[in-house]
Amino acid sequence: DLELADVSAVRERYRRIADMGPFGMGGSRLEAPLRDRMIELADRVIHEFRAEAPAITEVQWQQARASLAFAQELAPRRSSIAAKRVYVDGHLTRIAAGNDRAGLEKAIGEFREAARLDSQWPDPYLGLARIYAYSLRDVDALTEAIEEAEKRGYTRGRREKAQLGDAYRVRAERARSAAARLTGDERTEQLHRAAEDYGQCIAHLEGLNFFDSEQNLRSCRRRLTAVAWELRRPDSELPFLPMLLELLTASGR
Repeated sequence: DLELADVSAVRERYRRIADMGPFGMGGSRLEAPLRDRMIELADRVIHEFRAEAPAITEVQWQQARASLAFAQELAPRRSSIAAKRVYVDGHLTRIAAGNDRAGLEKAIGEFREAARLDSQWPDPYLGLARIYAYSLRDVDALTEAIEEAEKRGYTRGRREKAQLGDAYRVRAERARSAAARLTGDERTEQLHRAAEDYGQCIAHLEGLNFFDSEQNLRSCRRRLTAVAWELRRPDSELPFLPMLLELLTASGR
């Protein structure tokens, strides 16, 4: 059977065969089975990314792209193949970008194009979620991406809960840092936001036991406690305390 590592060689052999026979029709009988096999090989990599803890190398994404490029050559009008190819491009762009904002925005554009080409496919939104969770740390965009994937039949699991919990933790840290530079009502408002986000972090990570979720959970509990004490200072607004105490109680503190 053909495997991912065989794609380049098979593509060259097919092109030689296709040039044979009248009007270059030598490879016509091979088109459908080759197309289907190329899609199947690429789908192995794509489906692996749906796992809670996907283990995919950059080389595997490159091989999937080569498979889809060949499949698209065999069936150029199939939008589903085009969607998968752009989706795989998005992952390769994401990997190459690292923390480069321009590269990440390009990857986002590719994932959104894949979603446009196949509007019922959840996978592009998983790619977007990966960027929003760990590169851009955007809670709202992350939440939207997960919800869009769910609308298309995806079921969120521990990975998505961990992504959300960690993203809330980071946003809470930003609010707490902002509060340290402010006074009065502005400071209180930022502390309030931090408390809400630490509470969301706790709610998503409680009992998850997924990679570093326990470490992040402990961090959110400690820092929610610290924020509660900050709000008890004389220059803070006291009406927020009942909400904080409720959050602390719910988190087992």
